[in-house]
Amino acid sequence: MRIFFLLLLIPLFSLSQTTEISLSKYNWQFRKKGDKEWLSATIPGTVHTDLLTNKLIADPYYGDNEKQSQWIENEDWEYKTYFDISKQELNQQHVELQFEGLDTYAKVFFNDSLILVADNMFRSWNIDVKQILKVGDNYLKIVFQSAVKRGKKEASKLNYTLPGDEKVFTRKAQYQYGWDWGPRFVTCGIYKDIKLKFWNNAIIESVKFIQKKLTDSFAELEFQCEIKSDVDSEFALKAIRYLPEQGNELAIASSLAISSSKEIIHLKKGINYCSVKHSIKYPQRWWSNGLGKPFLYSFAIELKDKEY
Repeated sequence: MRIFFLLLLIPLFSLSQTTEISLSKYNWQFRKKGDKEWLSATIPGTVHTDLLTNKLIADPYYGDNEKQSQWIENEDWEYKTYFDISKQELNQQHVELQFEGLDTYAKVFFNDSLILVADNMFRSWNIDVKQILKVGDNYLKIVFQSAVKRGKKEASKLNYTLPGDEKVFTRKAQYQYGWDWGPRFVTCGIYKDIKLKFWNNAIIESVKFIQKKLTDSFAELEFQCEIKSDVDSEFALKAIRYLPEQGNELAIASSLAISSSKEIIHLKKGINYCSVKHSIKYPQRWWSNGLGKPFLYSFAIELKDKEY
């Protein structure tokens, strides 16, 4: 048997000259499209969990209640919320609305403007909303179309039947359509966070790390970043290691850093690919369950002005 030793680095935070607001913290409401009454909703979540919370369906995992919940998949559903924006926030060069997970066919209206037509549960969406954002109250509404009806419509275009029927036409979790081990609950909803991102000059779009070297006395990591820039200028890209085993934002917010490394990088307008290396002396390994302690390292990647 071969055992591979890994350094598990979680979580990995990206910090550029950016501020974020999670819209999940605001009061959300939902309803079946066409109904008059709006009901309270929880984000992230699904329409099934919201219906259950509002006691409009019985526990779908009890008895034959699964059968009594099949009507949900054939309806369209609407979600909405209001949130405030300050003048200082609006003065940022860029304001982007990021949807981390919409399930699945959704039309998104921001201050009554259609800004997104989503059709894939497995991807995120990033929309520039600075021109339609306003100081004070802002309105966000998301209308989810029945994935079952959409799938059946696509299936009807063929003169033959594919295995899986309507579900194979949709970029959606296939288990929702039922499996030998699970019930059929074809749901919809905002199943991941929605964020407003405010930034100037440059922003870290994504980060991944490569473990370049690992011995008992030394580990070398390389953090590879995709950075979007509005300017042609130099910046400081930092990898900051925080107290071991914190594994949450509290350690980073409390500035409990124990080491860092920095690279001066030159960014051009557009997309840039840059990296910063970081070493650890006498690294502790992560072990899988039953073989040892799953030791964790927490890192943040920062993009700041060169003088930082």
